Amino acid sequence: MGSSSKSATPSNTYDYYGSIACGLCVGPVADLIGIVLDGQAVWPQGNVWIAAGGFNVNNGDLYVYDAQTWVAQQSFAVPANPSSSDPTVPGNDAAYWVEYTFAPGAEAYDDFTITTPSNSQYEGTTYGNLRIYWGAAAQAADAFLNSISGGETHPGYIGVCYCIAGPDSAGFLLGQQVQSAPNLEIIVRRQPQQTVVIGAAAGITDGQCNLAAFIAEILTSENAIGLPAAMLDAMSFNAVATYLQNNESLYGASPLIDTADTLRSVLDQFTQMIDGFIRFNPATGLIELGVYEHGVTPANYTKLTEDSLTERPQLKSTSWQQTYSRATVRFNDRTLNFQQTSLHADDPRAWAVLKSVREISLDRPWITRSEQALLHGRETLRVVGHSQLTGTLSVRREIGRGIRAGDYVLLDVDIEPNVQTIFQFCRVTKRTIPMTGPIKLEVLADNTLAPIPFNGPSGASIPSTGTVPAVTTFRLAEIPTVLSGQRGAVAAFVQRPTNLVVGCQLWFDTNPTGTFQQLGVLTGFAAKATLRSNVAAADSVIHANVDTTQPDATFFTEQFTANQAADDTMLAVLVSVVSDPGQPDDKQIAETAGGYAELEICSVSTQTLVQAGQYDLTVLRGRQNTTAQAFAAASSELWLIPRANMRGFASALFATLRANRVAGLAPSYGQFRFLPYTYSAQYQLSAAADEPFHFPLASSSSPSLALTAPAAFSLSEAPAGFPFRLQVAGKWTDPDASLVEIKILLRGPNDTADRTVVDRTFAPTGEAAFNTWVQLDATGNWTIKLIARDATNLQTEQDIAVDVTSAPAQTCAMADVFDSAGNQVTGNLAVINGQNQITATDYVAFGPLALKCSTPGATIYFTSAGPFSDNGTLTSSPNVQAYVAGDLEPMNINFYTAQQVYTGGHNPYTTVYSPATQTVVTVWASAPGYGNSPQLTYIIPLTFGAQPSG
Repeated sequence: MGSSSKSATPSNTYDYYGSIACGLCVGPVADLIGIVLDGQAVWPQGNVWIAAGGFNVNNGDLYVYDAQTWVAQQSFAVPANPSSSDPTVPGNDAAYWVEYTFAPGAEAYDDFTITTPSNSQYEGTTYGNLRIYWGAAAQAADAFLNSISGGETHPGYIGVCYCIAGPDSAGFLLGQQVQSAPNLEIIVRRQPQQTVVIGAAAGITDGQCNLAAFIAEILTSENAIGLPAAMLDAMSFNAVATYLQNNESLYGASPLIDTADTLRSVLDQFTQMIDGFIRFNPATGLIELGVYEHGVTPANYTKLTEDSLTERPQLKSTSWQQTYSRATVRFNDRTLNFQQTSLHADDPRAWAVLKSVREISLDRPWITRSEQALLHGRETLRVVGHSQLTGTLSVRREIGRGIRAGDYVLLDVDIEPNVQTIFQFCRVTKRTIPMTGPIKLEVLADNTLAPIPFNGPSGASIPSTGTVPAVTTFRLAEIPTVLSGQRGAVAAFVQRPTNLVVGCQLWFDTNPTGTFQQLGVLTGFAAKATLRSNVAAADSVIHANVDTTQPDATFFTEQFTANQAADDTMLAVLVSVVSDPGQPDDKQIAETAGGYAELEICSVSTQTLVQAGQYDLTVLRGRQNTTAQAFAAASSELWLIPRANMRGFASALFATLRANRVAGLAPSYGQFRFLPYTYSAQYQLSAAADEPFHFPLASSSSPSLALTAPAAFSLSEAPAGFPFRLQVAGKWTDPDASLVEIKILLRGPNDTADRTVVDRTFAPTGEAAFNTWVQLDATGNWTIKLIARDATNLQTEQDIAVDVTSAPAQTCAMADVFDSAGNQVTGNLAVINGQNQITATDYVAFGPLALKCSTPGATIYFTSAGPFSDNGTLTSSPNVQAYVAGDLEPMNINFYTAQQVYTGGHNPYTTVYSPATQTVVTVWASAPGYGNSPQLTYIIPLTFGAQPSG
């Protein structure tokens, strides 16, 4: 290393020079893209592209656009604010611009003079020469490198692209007073070196390679796996390469392997990138490549019917709660000098259903362009952006032998006479061959391929509409989860139009003019009746008028045993109906004051014919998690349906409709169409009428509240002073016994966020009671939010509005005290009779007492006549302590006789204090802008003698 002085100052700073050699990659290299020195692009040096346009370009000018350097092919003017497709914008028209790169010639190496741009902080400094060997199969050793190697001999490094900074006696400038090598980045481009993939896919397109060719090199290169090229199935590799080449904007890649990765890791990255597979074919002894072409019906697949399977398919589908609405793609952005960054691709449809962002992270280091990363994220969401169906198939051995992992199968998922039969394309993800018996296939439904309607050998048959009457008598209703097995499901009670009708398809959309989707098929119908007299909540007999000409009127003649009645064999559904002609709610199910549908499910026990068309039904009331209630004969319906005929229909859009109705948004009505069918004909979708239905404001499946204190949900208070304490008590009930959390939140007139008063989570249960006190510390309008959540995240909120009208000085809320089990022991201050003192009626749980204050920014203080914990050490002091949860807390511990060592479950607290009969803790709180809260004194009796159990 040499040096020379460039400074005349007395300090004599020096410029240091040296020669540096380093390897770049396996050769040969096709193009040099750029050279970056200490974060500064030094080759090539182009002008900065001005996005606003309005400038002239001369033939041969270099411009940097989208992290690429372009050379002008002619002189022209760039218009002001050019569009992205304007031919004068680089990358759009080769007549104006081509990418500027250096393509090696016949020489083994080329030298480049490195000079920083004149507008950089180094003001056009010349660093020296940079020699790059291109990694040719026959390149000689560098003479200068061997001349300075100190006796060591460097070979020609055949097949390796490497560089020498300072390949001559002048050396390469390291910097002033710098003796370490600079950060030198050389960006090169090479095409995969392999012989399996041929044609355009074997080269470089738009600066990127074809991943099929890349994997072929990984498998056959002597620097990687080194398999013979003959072991690769050239036909499948070229088929995949052609598909990737035709979709280059999505699957083009710039892979960089600079660590000792396993083959499994590289192949996993590859298959995730293309959504494909690689497998070994034992029949041919070749490695095959495959790709799943999204949205394209596969040309080769195995059709599996009921005759192909030895048992019913074991299928399961994820719910919307397990799907994703956003793909976050992490990639190495070329505009950021190939540093890792990320962007989001969102699925608006999934977000509209979930109403939240559910994110999946995709690591795609081989993508270097933001546009491609966004496309890749969106394409991934086509597969994972909605419910995924997986399953296990038991396939007859003679059929399963011909199916391998990666293959497509066309699975028959439903076969019913004269019902539209659906097949689903599935990918085989795993094949298990036992010693004997059927072969097990694990499959994944291809979400990019919609289920395909089955057409028989005779071709599609368009059913006649003339012989199938329309459905005119029906009732749509939300039914309890316990009955349908699905939360928020809708049941259709349909009167069969004629005896020839054997089933009915139910179609749904949120828009009357939309493209309706089939929800499913019902093959069980209901019989309708009206009431002869009002039904009281306590009645056990329903008096009904029945149209005996309806096809299923025989339901009213059936009798049931006590066990059948207890098992809800025949259901009698009572509903109240709105009569308001011309209004949107006309003929909808009426609702209670709380927003619940006026619907009750009963179980039929006996039925008695009174006279023609009149029956008396003895029923069990309030079945299937419904409540017995009164029904008026003039506005009510009665539907009889065997429970075996009941079916609930669900859609991810149902929750949106309900939420829209609660919020007063549109659409809030679902549109349903009924398509009955016979064995020979079906009613047409285009002829069916739109039947609107809205969900009740309160769901029968969500938790419900019974409030006991205060007496109303809206009240006005005029306290004599602050803080004002208000008791809040009640019980939440969940019809599905899946309640998991209750909250009580408080929002004051000056608050910017909710204050948490209670937040309890627990194992699923049917009910949870609460009884606590909230503290209001200022004048104005307060909101107490009572919230319950079940295990499926269905949440109910009931708000209590409190108007505090008096205006005493603001006082900080008193500190609430909780024992170590989380029980609130503060109690009702009204029983203190003016004394700031509460005496425990029993010993509270052993351990630290938790103190909480609902006033924002409050500090809690306490004094203790007994012990308190200071960072885990028991101590005692009469001084005022500032409470810190987990660090400085008053204790509630029983003691023994003097000097007896405590050895219970509260070790290491073995300090013994003088015997006493009680522990006294006084607490209060203060906050900026508030007066101090009243002091509360807690007197806790202590015991002696017997040692407690832990």
